[in-house]
Amino acid sequence: MMNVIPMLNFKNLIYIPDTNCEVESILERDMIATYCTSLSHEQKLWVMKAVIEQKKPGEIAEELNVSVERVKSWRKQAIKKIARSIRN
Repeated sequence: MMNVIPMLNFKNLIYIPDTNCEVESILERDMIATYCTSLSHEQKLWVMKAVIEQKKPGEIAEELNVSVERVKSWRKQAIKKIARSIRN
């Protein structure tokens, strides 16, 4: 079976309407999004699942039907790119 990773529109992710959402939460998500412009689709997906939804690599892997190692690879590369963009 082929793994299908859902497409992610990061702008829609940032502005998901939520009746319980506070202004601070929206601002936090907006700030996260500014650091994610250089990330690949999979790396953005990791940010969404791990940082925003607070899921562990195993949970993300199971949800997306990929290996935990693959999720950890997305994490490693995302962190490198985000750190680089913060330094610049």
